[in-house]
Amino acid sequence: MRRHCNNLMTSRLISLLILVVASCEGAKALVDTANLAAFPRIIYGTAWKEDRTANLVYDAVMSGFRHIDTACQPKHYNEQQVGEGWTRAAKELGLARDSLWVQTKYTSLDGQDPERVPYDKDASLEDRVRQSVAKSLENLQTDYLDSLVMHGPEG
Repeated sequence: MRRHCNNLMTSRLISLLILVVASCEGAKALVDTANLAAFPRIIYGTAWKEDRTANLVYDAVMSGFRHIDTACQPKHYNEQQVGEGWTRAAKELGLARDSLWVQTKYTSLDGQDPERVPYDKDASLEDRVRQSVAKSLENLQTDYLDSLVMHGPEG
């Protein structure tokens, strides 16, 4: 029974993630099948870099990484520094935003540091996802995300 409930919660959260992304003003297509061949296959992960995040992301982009993975989870990620790092490198290299694949994750309350939750923990699930996406867009200094991933099961 518990597994069935978890699957229902996961399905509901995936639907909410799709709704949130699709309803964002100026949202791009969820999957651009014409561009899948250009999808970067080597991903630079940004967890556990702490105060070194901006410089390490900068170095990664300068070295050729074009897919940056992060999460709206201050417990393990510094999304604001991810934004600083990729924008500095892109500016120096003359890269347009669409030259990079920026991916973040929605992390449930269970995965957050209770003292640093990036959304209103008393809000509805849909509102928590919306708030998480808005915070990520702000932190990452972009007006769209290439990918929004569910970081783990909700509840």
